[in-house]
Amino acid sequence: MNKFFLLFLVIIFFISNASASNTKLIRGSAYEDQIKWKFVKFNLPKGKWIYYAKSAWSVYHFRGSCAYLISTNKKTIKGHFEICHVDSGGKLRAQFGALLQGELKNNKYGICSYRSEFFYSKFLFKGASTNCFVTRYINLKKELFNPDDPSAVTARLKKYIKDNDLIIPKNSIQAESFYFSNRRDRAYSVSTIINPEFYGAPKSINSSGNESEYNQANIDKYPIKKKFMMRWTKKMTNEHKYLEKQMETNNDFALNFSDMPLIENNNQNSDLVEQIKKLDQLYKSGVLTKDEFEKAKKKLLN
Repeated sequence: MNKFFLLFLVIIFFISNASASNTKLIRGSAYEDQIKWKFVKFNLPKGKWIYYAKSAWSVYHFRGSCAYLISTNKKTIKGHFEICHVDSGGKLRAQFGALLQGELKNNKYGICSYRSEFFYSKFLFKGASTNCFVTRYINLKKELFNPDDPSAVTARLKKYIKDNDLIIPKNSIQAESFYFSNRRDRAYSVSTIINPEFYGAPKSINSSGNESEYNQANIDKYPIKKKFMMRWTKKMTNEHKYLEKQMETNNDFALNFSDMPLIENNNQNSDLVEQIKKLDQLYKSGVLTKDEFEKAKKKLLN
């Protein structure tokens, strides 16, 4: 064989293997921007993310694994990222899809059906294939220590929080994706939780739970928080579409996000800045006390 042709083949081999390789996740190490896991790329929210735990299981032909990453800031949880993968070893693809779909449709705690607490949701079933996406407010402390779903597995995160003496945020928001196409023997679930205060949202005022500004029952009262939730939801729908693209999803099985509410481009932010400036002038001139100024500013921001 011509040595130049042989050299070309060797180069192509190493390039193709390099592009296909997963990110080497090492427990305790930090990762930023993007990781590749189970041959799918996932974009991490801004910041450093510590890979702190993994899990794996196997039953009959079915195999599953999960990777868990966390981001913190001054001992406060900034975000949590969880990705899971399940397959049937290529032997029971149709049965596997039907089993997954049945579980998802009948799970009252799942993401593949309409629930009033969701901020935004989309789900699609086609044959044995399932494609779902949601965003919502999440009471992280309750989910860890008193979850609605008794089957929720949170032991790894609770241990990490305890071992590192972390503060659980007052309010968190979550995006979840689930994808399985009968064309492929791979199911993926992705959960992204962030503390909105670390990603540009105003500081939370109310306690978590039923009083939270991000709770679907309350969010219309807080237009700035709602606008943040809308922008973040839009960003996360793009991440879901990125997953679909990597899975080579047909157009008729891709989720249609065209009903996403439009984010108004008005002068609301400019007006808000002007109102805060006026309050500041009133405070500096002595018309408002410091306490009155802070209360008025909080009212404007929410």
